[in-house]
Amino acid sequence: MHDAGASVALKFGPVLKAMVEHIEAANNASELAVISVPSLAVKDKAAIFGRMFFRLLGSPHASFKAAKQSSLGNLGGLNYFVLSLFVYATCQRTRNDGMLALYVSGKTSVGKSVCLEQPLMQNSHQLLSTAASGDAGCGRFGLKNKNVIMLRDTTLANIFSNDLDRIKCIARGEAVAVKVHSSTEVLSSSFLFVSSNERLFEHVYETPSGFREFFPSDAKDLKRAKPEHLEAIRARFLEVHLKKRCEQDPDDLKHSHNFQRLHLILGIYDHCLKLLRQLEPADFPSEHMYHYVVSGLIKNAPAFVEAHSLDEEAEDRLNKALLCLKIKYFVPPLPAGACFRN
Repeated sequence: MHDAGASVALKFGPVLKAMVEHIEAANNASELAVISVPSLAVKDKAAIFGRMFFRLLGSPHASFKAAKQSSLGNLGGLNYFVLSLFVYATCQRTRNDGMLALYVSGKTSVGKSVCLEQPLMQNSHQLLSTAASGDAGCGRFGLKNKNVIMLRDTTLANIFSNDLDRIKCIARGEAVAVKVHSSTEVLSSSFLFVSSNERLFEHVYETPSGFREFFPSDAKDLKRAKPEHLEAIRARFLEVHLKKRCEQDPDDLKHSHNFQRLHLILGIYDHCLKLLRQLEPADFPSEHMYHYVVSGLIKNAPAFVEAHSLDEEAEDRLNKALLCLKIKYFVPPLPAGACFRN
C-alpha cells in the first residue's frame, strides 16, 4: 500500500484495515461455539427484579439521607428514591424541576450494580473520566440522546474536582455549558445518578440490641471538599447507603443477571401506581415529580398490558385507574417525546 503512494495509503488504508478485521472476525466466529441459554419471559424477569429491588431498599441495612427532609415532601426517603428511579427510566427531564439527584453508597457486592446501576445502563451516559487536570476528555458530555448521566463507582474526589460546578448544575437540571470536542454546547437537562463506595452523608443504624451504629461521611477527610461546596452538593442529593448485602432468594439470584430498563419499569410499575393512588399532590415537594410519574405510567401502560397479557376487562380497569390519576394530579396531555417509547 505504501509503495503505491502516501495519498493512496491514506485514502484506502482504513478501508483495507476494516476488511481484514471483518474477515478475521468471521473466521473466529466460525471456529467458536455459541451457546443458547433459555431466557425468562419479560413478565417473570420483571417480577424477579421487583422482589430483589424492594428486598434491597426495604431492608434494615438500607439508610436514606437528604440535607433537608422538606426536600422530600411527605414521601420519605424510600418512596422518593423508588419514584425517582421510575422517572429516570421513563421520562425526559425538564429544566429546574426541583428534583434531587440520586446517590448510592456501600461496599462492593452489596447489590448496587445488579438492582440499581445495571437497569439504567440502557438510557445512561457514563461519565468515565473527569477534568481533574485541565479540560482533558472534552467529549465526556456527548450525551447522544441519553436522559441520565451516570457516575458509576466514582469517588468523592472526582465530584469535588474541576467538574464541581457542572455537577451542581446537572443535579438541579439547570443549563450548563460544556465542551463537546471542538465546540461548546449547552447540555440538555439530564438526571444524575451517582454510585460510590464512599458516603456523602453520615448514616446511623439502630441495632437489634438497641444500640446505634454510626457510619461517618467520607467527605470530611477530603481536603478539597470545602464546607460551602459540601453543603451545596449535599443539598442536591438523596443518598441511600447500603451497609451490607441483604438476604435474597437463591432462585432469584440465579436469574439476576442482565436486568434491563424494561424490567425496572415493569418490576415497580404496580408499586408506583399504588403509591400515587394513596398519596395526594400536596405530599410531593414539587408538581414536576408527580407529573413525571403519572406520565411514565401512562406511557408504559401498553408494555405493562402486553407483558402481563391482560384481558380487555383488566386493561380497562388499568386505563380507568390511570385516568383517575391524570385527573387527580392535573396532568395535561403528553407532548410528543415527553417520555420514552418502548
